[in-house]
Amino acid sequence: MNNLGIQEDTLAYIIRHTQLLPREFLRIFARAILESRSGMQLGMITSSAIKKSVSYWETDFGTSVLKPYEKLYGKLLAAVEDVMPELPLFFSLADMDRLGHRFKDRIEEEISNPWELLYQMGVVGFVGRNSNDVQVDPDSERYVYAYFCYNSTTPISFANHRVYCVHPLFSKRWQMKRPEAYKEKFVYPANVEHFRVRDLE
Repeated sequence: MNNLGIQEDTLAYIIRHTQLLPREFLRIFARAILESRSGMQLGMITSSAIKKSVSYWETDFGTSVLKPYEKLYGKLLAAVEDVMPELPLFFSLADMDRLGHRFKDRIEEEISNPWELLYQMGVVGFVGRNSNDVQVDPDSERYVYAYFCYNSTTPISFANHRVYCVHPLFSKRWQMKRPEAYKEKFVYPANVEHFRVRDLE
């Protein structure tokens, strides 16, 4: 049961709170085991422990994404902390244009498009379709499949028909609102398949 009270496959929940780095999965599981140790049945990791572990590591994972860019783009990252909370979790080109002036004169001169740079950092992504041969979950209508720099070979392009999103590692950080149309939908990296243990039995 996730934080919105919606039942979700555990592995899918963990996957979407990472940037698919093995160390992130190991840290989440290690912390979840520690959280579950008190009175746990042998081999049982509780739902509460998974949520606590993800919550514990979210800020750290997000900071580790941004940290390498601090010396190069310190002004941009400072501006991002002010601008991003004004966006909804899923947003349009019009939303980006509306807030574009907030970046003006606050970012490094060599940055031509702050949104493209945020995509390269893994902060911003664009919504696309899952390929037909990738099945994430039988209830996959709960997910909005997104392309970030780490799971896409296609550069981001900006168009009126596109929907953009923020990676789950940052949406809580900036207290981003969930639009009504996406009230029970979650960002999931496109074309990333997972298998549940019960499917392999």
